[in-house]
Amino acid sequence: MINRIDWLRNHSIPAGRRFINPLPDGFDGVFINIVPHTDLPVAENAANLLEKGAIDSGVDSLNVNSTTTGKHSSASFHFYAQAFDINKVNGIRVVEQGASPGVQALQSSFQNQATIAENFGPSANTRVRRDGKLVQKPKQASAHQNHLHVSSY
Repeated sequence: MINRIDWLRNHSIPAGRRFINPLPDGFDGVFINIVPHTDLPVAENAANLLEKGAIDSGVDSLNVNSTTTGKHSSASFHFYAQAFDINKVNGIRVVEQGASPGVQALQSSFQNQATIAENFGPSANTRVRRDGKLVQKPKQASAHQNHLHVSSY
């Protein structure tokens, strides 16, 4: 298992990337748990989207289980450090709660962020094109019932 200190001993953080802040609103705010093998630097805009979206949603906690690692399509934003997957909201697996109020609040909050690109999960499956047009992506629904996939431009 790798941790930030061990990773930083052997790497430098590329320009425009940073680690996700697990307590973006302080000790009394939302807690963003990051699975250890996933705790790698991501694009600044992706980290900002995740942190601001989590704060604005009002959820207590979420679990990020994929950033730049994992199995994804070849065109995935994950490979550019601009995407993350969330498999738990408020301590409950997404697959067990579906489009619960917490999942809906989180996806709605992500959708309201200026840099949102993709927002796939039980409650919404949308992509915002670079020209700002919102496109419904219903075919993504079946692949995103057990997690939220969010990416940024």
